[in-house]
Amino acid sequence: MNKFINRLDRAGLEQIGIAFEDSGTSREFEALIREEREVRVGEEISRGMSDELLEEFDSLPSGDDLARWLDQHCPDYGEIAAAVTQELKYELLQNRDRIPGLRPTPEIRANGVELDKLDMGIMTRVRLRQMGISTFGEMAAMEDPDTLEDLKPKDTAEIDRVVSSAKRFGMKAVLKGGRFGYYDEYR
Repeated sequence: MNKFINRLDRAGLEQIGIAFEDSGTSREFEALIREEREVRVGEEISRGMSDELLEEFDSLPSGDDLARWLDQHCPDYGEIAAAVTQELKYELLQNRDRIPGLRPTPEIRANGVELDKLDMGIMTRVRLRQMGISTFGEMAAMEDPDTLEDLKPKDTAEIDRVVSSAKRFGMKAVLKGGRFGYYDEYR
């Protein structure tokens, strides 16, 4: 599993353009997102379970016992958790402008730019999405794209071009049609 998929902590949220002015608000939001993710994953893995299995699942404490139980009774738990996280991340991206208290810096706004708005090839965007990466911020945070098996050399060259151009010339240089508005300050 890719290390970017389940990042809805502070760093992961910043990579999709969500950062708060106040650290207390940030911690509360992170807790809310974590709880929502747990509820959704629980709902998803419980679909189709018998009442007996549901009672057994509800009685387990978190930790090794739960992990063993999930391995045995829900072998696709990891895929479910990743899919729920991606869905939640997409909802956050779509509703980012409605979240009060966000820090409105150009860099944070630039991090939230979705891949579809970037001037890069469709197959590179598809492969990045398959890895759980949906924004400029997540893409820019990749430590060494050359080592990722899911990417082709053309993809890594394109990623390097987009990230370095954005840092050198601003986001306007890497957007389709060169439209970025108030994000132009980011370098």
